Amino acid sequence: MIEQVGTPQEVYEKPATRFVADFVGSMNFIEASVASTTSLRIAESMLSLPTLENMTLEQGDIFDLAVRPESLKFVEHAANAIPVKVLAKEFQGAFYRVEVMMQHAPTAAPIYIDVPVKHANELRLRRNDIRYVEFSESGLLGYRREKSQLKAAA
Repeated sequence: MIEQVGTPQEVYEKPATRFVADFVGSMNFIEASVASTTSLRIAESMLSLPTLENMTLEQGDIFDLAVRPESLKFVEHAANAIPVKVLAKEFQGAFYRVEVMMQHAPTAAPIYIDVPVKHANELRLRRNDIRYVEFSESGLLGYRREKSQLKAAA
Protein backbone atom coordinates (compact mmCIF):
# COMPACT_ATOMS: atom_id res chain seq x y z
CA MET A 1 0.00 0.00 0.00
CA ILE A 2 1.34 3.43 -0.95
CA GLU A 3 1.06 5.84 1.99
CA GLN A 4 2.39 9.02 0.35
CA VAL A 5 3.65 10.28 -3.00
CA GLY A 6 5.99 13.27 -3.25
CA THR A 7 9.59 14.38 -3.57
CA PRO A 8 12.00 13.05 -0.96
CA GLN A 9 12.11 16.49 0.68
CA GLU A 10 8.30 16.77 0.78
CA VAL A 11 7.94 13.30 2.29
CA TYR A 12 10.66 14.03 4.87
CA GLU A 13 9.33 17.47 5.89
CA LYS A 14 5.59 16.74 5.71
CA PRO A 15 4.96 13.03 6.24
CA ALA A 16 1.27 12.24 5.73
CA THR A 17 1.10 9.44 8.29
CA ARG A 18 2.89 8.23 11.39
CA PHE A 19 4.25 5.28 9.39
CA VAL A 20 5.83 7.60 6.79
CA ALA A 21 7.24 9.87 9.53
CA ASP A 22 8.91 6.88 11.18
CA PHE A 23 10.04 5.29 7.91
CA VAL A 24 11.73 8.33 6.33
CA GLY A 25 14.59 9.54 8.52
CA SER A 26 14.78 9.61 12.30
CA MET A 27 11.75 10.83 14.24
CA ASN A 28 11.07 11.17 17.95
CA PHE A 29 7.51 10.40 19.06
CA ILE A 30 6.80 12.01 22.43
CA GLU A 31 3.53 11.41 24.28
CA ALA A 32 1.77 14.70 24.95
CA SER A 33 -1.63 15.98 26.02
CA VAL A 34 -3.40 19.30 25.68
CA ALA A 35 -3.81 20.63 29.23
CA SER A 36 -5.56 23.89 28.32
CA THR A 37 -6.15 26.19 25.38
CA THR A 38 -2.61 27.52 25.82
CA SER A 39 -0.59 24.69 27.36
CA LEU A 40 0.75 21.27 26.52
CA ARG A 41 1.77 18.62 29.04
CA ILE A 42 4.73 16.35 28.36
CA ALA A 43 5.50 14.12 31.34
CA GLU A 44 5.50 16.60 34.26
CA SER A 45 6.38 19.63 32.11
CA MET A 46 3.91 22.30 31.03
CA LEU A 47 4.84 24.01 27.77
CA SER A 48 3.25 26.59 25.50
CA LEU A 49 0.84 24.92 23.12
CA PRO A 50 2.64 24.68 19.77
CA THR A 51 1.11 24.96 16.33
CA LEU A 52 1.28 21.62 14.57
CA GLU A 53 1.53 21.49 10.80
CA ASN A 54 -0.81 18.55 10.37
CA MET A 55 -3.49 18.70 13.07
CA THR A 56 -5.57 21.04 15.19
CA LEU A 57 -5.42 20.44 18.92
CA GLU A 58 -8.24 20.63 21.44
CA GLN A 59 -8.17 20.50 25.23
CA GLY A 60 -7.95 16.88 26.42
CA ASP A 61 -6.35 15.53 23.23
CA ILE A 62 -3.69 12.87 23.81
CA PHE A 63 -1.29 12.46 20.92
CA ASP A 64 2.30 11.80 19.94
CA LEU A 65 4.32 14.91 19.19
CA ALA A 66 6.60 14.03 16.27
CA VAL A 67 9.85 15.95 16.12
CA ARG A 68 13.03 15.31 14.15
CA PRO A 69 16.35 15.14 16.08
CA GLU A 70 17.58 18.30 14.34
CA SER A 71 14.48 20.21 15.53
CA LEU A 72 15.41 19.92 19.21
CA LYS A 73 18.01 21.98 21.02
CA PHE A 74 19.61 22.18 24.43
CA VAL A 75 18.88 25.40 26.32
CA GLU A 76 20.05 26.86 29.63
CA HIS A 77 16.62 27.81 30.92
CA ALA A 78 13.78 25.65 32.21
CA ALA A 79 10.99 27.87 30.88
CA ASN A 80 9.08 26.12 28.09
CA ALA A 81 11.61 23.28 28.06
CA ILE A 82 11.71 19.63 29.13
CA PRO A 83 14.25 18.39 31.70
CA VAL A 84 16.20 15.44 30.34
CA LYS A 85 19.00 13.17 31.47
CA VAL A 86 21.87 12.57 29.03
CA LEU A 87 22.34 8.85 28.37
CA ALA A 88 24.90 8.81 25.55
CA LYS A 89 26.32 10.74 22.61
CA GLU A 90 27.58 9.36 19.35
CA PHE A 91 29.81 11.21 16.88
CA GLN A 92 28.18 11.27 13.42
CA GLY A 93 30.63 13.47 11.51
CA ALA A 94 29.05 16.93 11.30
CA PHE A 95 27.03 16.40 14.47
CA TYR A 96 26.65 14.33 17.61
CA ARG A 97 23.48 12.31 18.07
CA VAL A 98 22.69 12.68 21.77
CA GLU A 99 20.39 10.16 23.44
CA VAL A 100 18.40 11.50 26.39
CA MET A 101 15.47 10.41 28.52
CA MET A 102 12.85 12.66 30.03
CA GLN A 103 13.69 13.19 33.67
CA HIS A 104 10.09 12.73 34.80
CA ALA A 105 9.22 9.86 32.44
CA PRO A 106 12.00 7.28 32.73
CA THR A 107 9.93 4.55 31.05
CA ALA A 108 9.24 6.66 27.94
CA ALA A 109 11.17 5.99 24.74
CA PRO A 110 14.53 7.77 24.51
CA ILE A 111 14.70 11.06 22.64
CA TYR A 112 17.45 11.72 20.10
CA ILE A 113 18.88 15.18 19.50
CA ASP A 114 21.32 16.14 16.73
CA VAL A 115 23.82 18.74 17.94
CA PRO A 116 26.43 20.32 15.64
CA VAL A 117 29.95 19.28 16.74
CA LYS A 118 31.07 22.81 17.67
CA HIS A 119 27.97 23.40 19.80
CA ALA A 120 28.25 19.94 21.41
CA ASN A 121 31.83 20.73 22.40
CA GLU A 122 30.69 24.02 23.95
CA LEU A 123 27.91 22.26 25.88
CA ARG A 124 30.31 19.67 27.32
CA LEU A 125 27.55 17.10 27.60
CA ARG A 126 28.32 14.20 29.90
CA ARG A 127 26.46 11.03 30.76
CA ASN A 128 23.88 11.57 33.54
CA ASP A 129 23.87 15.37 33.11
CA ILE A 130 20.45 16.93 33.64
CA ARG A 131 19.78 19.46 30.87
CA TYR A 132 16.82 21.23 29.29
CA VAL A 133 15.54 20.71 25.76
CA GLU A 134 13.12 22.78 23.71
CA PHE A 135 11.43 22.26 20.36
CA SER A 136 11.90 24.28 17.21
CA GLU A 137 8.91 26.48 16.40
CA SER A 138 8.52 24.91 12.96
CA GLY A 139 8.22 21.40 11.64
CA LEU A 140 6.26 19.96 14.57
CA LEU A 141 3.76 17.25 13.73
CA GLY A 142 1.23 15.35 15.77
CA TYR A 143 -0.31 11.93 15.39
CA ARG A 144 -3.29 10.68 17.35
CA ARG A 145 -2.46 7.78 19.62
CA GLU A 146 -3.88 4.42 18.63
CA LYS A 147 -6.48 2.94 20.99
CA SER A 148 -4.02 0.17 21.94
CA GLN A 149 -1.46 2.84 22.92
CA LEU A 150 -4.02 4.67 25.05
CA LYS A 151 -4.92 1.48 26.94
CA ALA A 152 -1.24 0.61 27.49
CA ALA A 153 -0.55 4.09 28.87
CA ALA A 154 -3.46 3.90 31.34
